[in-house]
Amino acid sequence: MAVFFAPPVPSPAPSAVILFSEAGWKSFWLCFVPVFFTYGGYQQTMNFGSDVPHAARTMPRAIFLGIAVILFLYLLVNFSYFQVLGFDGLKNSTALAADMAGVMMGEYAYKITAVLMFLSVMAYVNASILSNPRVYYAMAEDGVLPAILRK
Repeated sequence: MAVFFAPPVPSPAPSAVILFSEAGWKSFWLCFVPVFFTYGGYQQTMNFGSDVPHAARTMPRAIFLGIAVILFLYLLVNFSYFQVLGFDGLKNSTALAADMAGVMMGEYAYKITAVLMFLSVMAYVNASILSNPRVYYAMAEDGVLPAILRK
Protein backbone atom coordinates (compact mmCIF):
# COMPACT_ATOMS: atom_id res chain seq x y z
CA MET A 1 0.00 0.00 0.00
CA ALA A 2 2.92 2.31 0.63
CA VAL A 3 3.56 2.20 -3.09
CA PHE A 4 0.56 4.48 -3.62
CA PHE A 5 1.75 7.13 -1.16
CA ALA A 6 5.43 7.62 -1.93
CA PRO A 7 7.27 7.74 -5.23
CA PRO A 8 9.75 4.93 -5.83
CA VAL A 9 13.39 5.71 -5.17
CA PRO A 10 15.60 4.79 -8.13
CA SER A 11 18.50 2.54 -7.25
CA PRO A 12 20.95 0.45 -9.23
CA ALA A 13 20.10 -3.19 -9.87
CA PRO A 14 22.17 -5.68 -7.85
CA SER A 15 24.96 -7.34 -9.74
CA ALA A 16 24.87 -11.10 -10.25
CA VAL A 17 28.65 -11.13 -9.72
CA ILE A 18 28.18 -9.75 -6.20
CA LEU A 19 25.51 -12.31 -5.33
CA PHE A 20 27.63 -15.29 -6.33
CA SER A 21 30.71 -14.17 -4.43
CA GLU A 22 31.46 -15.58 -0.97
CA ALA A 23 30.31 -12.37 0.71
CA GLY A 24 27.18 -12.40 -1.46
CA TRP A 25 26.24 -15.90 -0.32
CA LYS A 26 26.84 -15.00 3.33
CA SER A 27 24.62 -11.94 2.93
CA PHE A 28 21.99 -14.01 1.15
CA TRP A 29 21.74 -16.50 4.02
CA LEU A 30 21.96 -13.76 6.64
CA CYS A 31 18.91 -12.05 5.17
CA PHE A 32 16.81 -15.06 6.19
CA VAL A 33 17.26 -14.40 9.93
CA PRO A 34 14.43 -11.83 10.08
CA VAL A 35 12.34 -14.01 7.77
CA PHE A 36 12.53 -16.89 10.25
CA PHE A 37 11.31 -14.57 13.00
CA THR A 38 8.45 -13.47 10.76
CA TYR A 39 7.15 -17.00 10.48
CA GLY A 40 8.04 -17.88 14.06
CA GLY A 41 5.24 -18.67 16.43
CA TYR A 42 3.26 -21.27 14.52
CA GLN A 43 5.03 -24.03 16.39
CA GLN A 44 3.58 -22.47 19.57
CA THR A 45 -0.03 -22.79 18.39
CA MET A 46 0.08 -26.56 18.75
CA ASN A 47 0.55 -26.16 22.48
CA PHE A 48 -2.98 -24.78 22.73
CA GLY A 49 -4.63 -27.63 20.80
CA SER A 50 -6.33 -29.09 23.84
CA ASP A 51 -8.06 -25.75 24.49
CA VAL A 52 -9.59 -25.45 21.00
CA PRO A 53 -12.91 -27.06 20.09
CA HIS A 54 -12.56 -29.59 17.25
CA ALA A 55 -8.78 -29.12 17.30
CA ALA A 56 -8.07 -31.81 14.70
CA ARG A 57 -10.01 -29.78 12.14
CA THR A 58 -9.59 -26.24 13.45
CA MET A 59 -5.85 -26.13 14.14
CA PRO A 60 -4.59 -27.14 10.65
CA ARG A 61 -7.01 -24.69 9.03
CA ALA A 62 -5.95 -21.88 11.34
CA ILE A 63 -2.25 -22.58 10.84
CA PHE A 64 -2.43 -22.77 7.04
CA LEU A 65 -4.68 -19.71 6.78
CA GLY A 66 -2.36 -17.82 9.12
CA ILE A 67 0.70 -18.79 7.09
CA ALA A 68 -0.99 -17.71 3.85
CA VAL A 69 -1.98 -14.33 5.30
CA ILE A 70 1.49 -13.75 6.79
CA LEU A 71 3.19 -14.75 3.51
CA PHE A 72 1.04 -12.35 1.50
CA LEU A 73 1.54 -9.49 3.97
CA TYR A 74 5.27 -10.17 4.25
CA LEU A 75 5.76 -9.99 0.48
CA LEU A 76 3.57 -6.89 0.19
CA VAL A 77 5.41 -5.07 2.99
CA ASN A 78 8.82 -5.96 1.57
CA PHE A 79 7.79 -4.75 -1.87
CA SER A 80 6.66 -1.50 -0.25
CA TYR A 81 9.99 -1.15 1.58
CA PHE A 82 11.82 -1.51 -1.70
CA GLN A 83 9.55 0.95 -3.52
CA VAL A 84 9.81 3.63 -0.82
CA LEU A 85 13.39 3.25 0.45
CA GLY A 86 15.19 1.72 -2.54
CA PHE A 87 18.22 -0.55 -2.26
CA ASP A 88 20.34 2.08 -0.51
CA GLY A 89 17.65 2.76 2.06
CA LEU A 90 17.23 -0.96 2.72
CA LYS A 91 20.97 -1.39 3.07
CA ASN A 92 21.40 1.45 5.56
CA SER A 93 18.26 1.00 7.65
CA THR A 94 18.18 -0.46 11.16
CA ALA A 95 14.37 -0.22 11.47
CA LEU A 96 12.77 -0.55 8.05
CA ALA A 97 9.14 0.01 9.03
CA ALA A 98 9.95 3.06 11.13
CA ASP A 99 12.18 4.48 8.39
CA MET A 100 9.49 3.97 5.78
CA ALA A 101 6.87 5.62 8.01
CA GLY A 102 9.27 8.51 8.56
CA VAL A 103 9.83 8.98 4.82
CA MET A 104 6.12 8.84 4.07
CA MET A 105 4.58 10.70 7.01
CA GLY A 106 7.29 12.42 9.02
CA GLU A 107 9.09 12.16 12.35
CA TYR A 108 6.01 11.43 14.49
CA ALA A 109 5.11 8.47 12.29
CA TYR A 110 8.69 7.22 12.68
CA LYS A 111 8.40 7.30 16.47
CA ILE A 112 4.92 5.74 16.58
CA THR A 113 6.00 2.93 14.25
CA ALA A 114 9.09 2.24 16.36
CA VAL A 115 6.89 1.92 19.47
CA LEU A 116 4.46 -0.37 17.61
CA MET A 117 7.37 -2.55 16.49
CA PHE A 118 8.52 -2.83 20.11
CA LEU A 119 5.00 -3.81 21.24
CA SER A 120 4.84 -6.41 18.48
CA VAL A 121 8.03 -8.03 19.75
CA MET A 122 6.58 -8.01 23.26
CA ALA A 123 3.48 -9.83 21.95
CA TYR A 124 5.74 -12.57 20.57
CA VAL A 125 7.55 -12.81 23.90
CA ASN A 126 4.16 -13.03 25.64
CA ALA A 127 3.08 -15.94 23.43
CA SER A 128 6.34 -17.74 24.20
CA ILE A 129 5.95 -17.17 27.93
CA LEU A 130 2.40 -18.54 27.84
CA SER A 131 3.03 -21.54 25.62
CA ASN A 132 6.40 -22.91 26.70
CA PRO A 133 5.30 -23.86 30.23
CA ARG A 134 2.41 -25.82 28.69
CA VAL A 135 4.98 -28.07 27.02
CA TYR A 136 6.61 -28.83 30.37
CA TYR A 137 3.21 -29.44 31.93
CA ALA A 138 2.23 -31.89 29.19
CA MET A 139 5.58 -33.66 29.44
CA ALA A 140 5.14 -33.97 33.22
CA GLU A 141 1.65 -35.42 32.67
CA ASP A 142 3.16 -37.99 30.31
CA GLY A 143 5.83 -38.87 32.86
CA VAL A 144 8.74 -37.59 30.79
CA LEU A 145 9.51 -34.79 33.25
CA PRO A 146 9.13 -34.76 37.06
CA ALA A 147 5.54 -34.54 38.35
CA ILE A 148 6.29 -31.30 40.18
CA LEU A 149 6.18 -29.47 36.83
CA ARG A 150 2.42 -30.13 36.63
CA LYS A 151 1.83 -27.50 39.31
